[in-house]
Amino acid sequence: MDLWNNENEASLWITIPEWIEQDITPSTIAAVVQGGCESGAYMPAVTYHTASDTMNEHGDAVLDYLNETLGELPAVPQDVSWSGLAVHFLSTAVFLWCSTAEHELMYCDDTITPDSELFLNDAHGVYIPQLFAEQVKREMVTGVTDEDWKTLESGPDGEWYWHCWEDVLINAEIDDGTRRWTLHQDGDLWIVPIR
Repeated sequence: MDLWNNENEASLWITIPEWIEQDITPSTIAAVVQGGCESGAYMPAVTYHTASDTMNEHGDAVLDYLNETLGELPAVPQDVSWSGLAVHFLSTAVFLWCSTAEHELMYCDDTITPDSELFLNDAHGVYIPQLFAEQVKREMVTGVTDEDWKTLESGPDGEWYWHCWEDVLINAEIDDGTRRWTLHQDGDLWIVPIR
């Protein structure tokens, strides 16, 4: 996944702790890892009143996360105020979580999201295009010609089977009456909602 150019909510791919804003994006996560919260990448962790409110509501969870991740709580700076202490612990926790989240997101396929649906698993191998042609409700599909359907139905021994399938993956759209979908194959065949 290209984190820097992804402004979708990261919660489409990973679970966000309750002490981080639920609409945080992959690009914000990457920015936090690069410059820390204090760079302005994630202001809720460095704005005194917001950090204090977050620690007031979720402080136990934040401290537990820090203790589990680091094996101990980070050292407390000298002469720090209560609000400064909230910023210190929360920004440290956010940075650590973002570092882990960045690694997880890098290996996610940003095409497949939780609202995508598996159509055929890769156990069907070379027969996926043929099975797609046999199982999909064709009246819902656009971008596929009658000739394409015949080619796919003929199976993987047909001369134009794979060329046709590439075209179908690019051009086909499914409209179920409430939402439009495209196809994506990464071994498994998925239908992916069009945003």
